[in-house]
Amino acid sequence: HDSKGDEDNQQNDSQVSILHPKRQPDLLEWLIKRVLIRKNPSDATMMILLQFEAEEERVLKLVIKVQSQWRRLRSFRHAKSETMHQYEKIFDRENQIYAYRNMLTDQRQKDKPKLLGEDEL
Repeated sequence: HDSKGDEDNQQNDSQVSILHPKRQPDLLEWLIKRVLIRKNPSDATMMILLQFEAEEERVLKLVIKVQSQWRRLRSFRHAKSETMHQYEKIFDRENQIYAYRNMLTDQRQKDKPKLLGEDEL
């Protein structure tokens, strides 16, 4: 006698049996645990989502957030690198201070470019 086959049959019977009219309270409980009701963001109507659909949406939002943060960081690093190559730190003998010269425009400023943060040229 195959005990695994019996387990599979019992499992299938329990899944099918929840649909039996006598098991309606069990079916409702099962559905309530797996259904979400919320407003549709596009038109504010109410919508029903199954648990797995809500989880997919949650994961997608997290993925988009991580991608956005990664793009922001990559963009910041690129801008910082460009700034480091565009400026040089010079000593202004007339005022006896260090200054920063934009090598493209030859403009000088006493404050370090903000994009450099704590880094020095």
